[in-house]
Amino acid sequence: MQKEECISQIREAFKQCEKPSKERMSSWGGLDGDYVLKNWNHLKREQVREFDSITSYHTEDLSYMSSDALRYYLPGIMILFLEKPDVVDYGAFIGLLSRLEAIFGCRVLNPNKIPLKFDTYRPIRFTQEQLTSITNWTHQIETLYDELEVEDEAYWFSEQFERLRKAIGTSRNLVDYDIELKRN
Repeated sequence: MQKEECISQIREAFKQCEKPSKERMSSWGGLDGDYVLKNWNHLKREQVREFDSITSYHTEDLSYMSSDALRYYLPGIMILFLEKPDVVDYGAFIGLLSRLEAIFGCRVLNPNKIPLKFDTYRPIRFTQEQLTSITNWTHQIETLYDELEVEDEAYWFSEQFERLRKAIGTSRNLVDYDIELKRN
């Protein structure tokens, strides 16, 4: 699959996801929820692609977004990573990978491969089309970032991508984590 085809697939897979209301931007509230609102609520998905830089501060917000907000903004972020890799800093790269690992329950600590506590696993429901587009995006990103200067970590990233693709392929996330939070 070519990069342009992957981008089209991402757009198509997520096109039905609507921007959540201000009240539905974050399930966490507090300071973290305030940052999600401040940094993202004024943006449309397409505007994410216009960022001049994306840092760990941006991807940290993904951990505090509601499931609806993450499904809305994730395509723009994934496309930005493909179209403008030079504006993505190392922290943002790690942050997005870590968030995806947390969604699919395959996050481990480097270098000992110790699984993280269950409370970092926050499943989000995706359609099969969305799961396929995320999987194909990981292939594109792995190839693209192998060409960039992350060679020290190339082996670890390769393992991370493989573990993530396996988890996506067996994903049975039927309910969003924040729906479960409201029930408790």
